Amino acid sequence: MTLSTSIPVPQDEAKVTYARRLTRADAPLDFRQPAAVLRQRVLSVEGWPGSTFDHRATLIKVGAATADDTAAPSAPGTIVAADRTGVRIACGHGVLIVTHLQRPGGKMLPASEFLAGYPLAVGEVLASAEMPAFVADQPFPRTPKA
Repeated sequence: MTLSTSIPVPQDEAKVTYARRLTRADAPLDFRQPAAVLRQRVLSVEGWPGSTFDHRATLIKVGAATADDTAAPSAPGTIVAADRTGVRIACGHGVLIVTHLQRPGGKMLPASEFLAGYPLAVGEVLASAEMPAFVADQPFPRTPKA
């Protein structure tokens, strides 16, 4: 067994970016975006604030999703299919396949279990919301520990 050592590499200061503080406003998804972008967004805010979409005035939380780059057959936000493999939602480019969902007050469930108690109809169109970028001009201020 060989051990490898890490070698520090200086960061190019010209390429530095800062992340802003996340808020609940970062949770809603914009289905006009490409499916691959939405998948990355779901991964990046997993936990808190999470990713959400509105369905008939109920806020549904997305726990996991994959992206399919094939052409979306419908307008962005349209539920293309909803079965045990996931909820397929048309996006600006491709299809987002949501595999884990959660209702308010419930627990995160695989799509098959979620759909057994909360059906999502094929053809329904989910509203999109603007997704603000995570970058900022400067680092957010840190609060001193007491």
